[in-house]
Amino acid sequence: MLFPASRGARIAYCDVPRTPILSGGGRSFTSVSCSPALAQEQRDVEREKMFQFAVAQYESGHFREAVTPLERLVKEVPDNFDVHELLGLV
Repeated sequence: MLFPASRGARIAYCDVPRTPILSGGGRSFTSVSCSPALAQEQRDVEREKMFQFAVAQYESGHFREAVTPLERLVKEVPDNFDVHELLGLV
C-alpha cells in the first residue's frame, strides 16, 4: 500500500517491510531495513563516529581505547589511509 507524500516530502521505499519512509510535511516514519543507498549512508555515518571517537581517545592520550574501533575500521575500510595512519600512531 502506498501512502501519498505530502507537499515537499521526500519518499524512499524500504525492502523490509515494504512501506515508505516519509519525511517533511511534519510527518516522519522510519523502518529497520531501508534501501541499500540509505543503509550505506548509515554505515558511513557510524564509521565516521567511530573514527572521531578514536581520534578523541588518541588526542586525550587514551591509546588503548582508540585501538578497538580502529581495528574494526581497518577491517571495514581497508583502503582508508587515515585509519591506518592513526592505528599506526596508537
